[in-house]
Amino acid sequence: KYDAYLCFSSKDFAWVQNALLKHLDTQYSDQNRFNLCFEERDFVPGENHIANIQDAIWNSRKIVCLVSRHFLRDGWCLEAFSYAQGRCLSDLNSALIVVVVGSLSQYQLVKHQSIRGFVQKQQYLRWPEDLQDVGWFLHKLSQQ
Repeated sequence: KYDAYLCFSSKDFAWVQNALLKHLDTQYSDQNRFNLCFEERDFVPGENHIANIQDAIWNSRKIVCLVSRHFLRDGWCLEAFSYAQGRCLSDLNSALIVVVVGSLSQYQLVKHQSIRGFVQKQQYLRWPEDLQDVGWFLHKLSQQ
């Protein structure tokens, strides 16, 4: 149904919209290639929030978690991360893509048990600090 579910803190929505959605999601441009799922547009209002998260994870080829300071403080984001890991384990695939956003240290990431296991065993991406690298980054992300 979806190419990817974007999991991020609602406090990061304005940034996500400008940095990612405008360049990747088909709603924002005919030249964009991806049908993305994200809470603000695609979750069913009034439906159980966990059910919305699970549907998004199971109906998407990839799950992209945008791990920021807000993400690490958001219980729903951490819950979604755990569900995404569970899907990867049950499908035996690498559907989960982690993008670290902002100046988060390794210590800040490994403080969270579910994220610790992932970042110690899997490769993850870092959002580029230099805006000149964003095009390269988006290309790399879209090939995951």
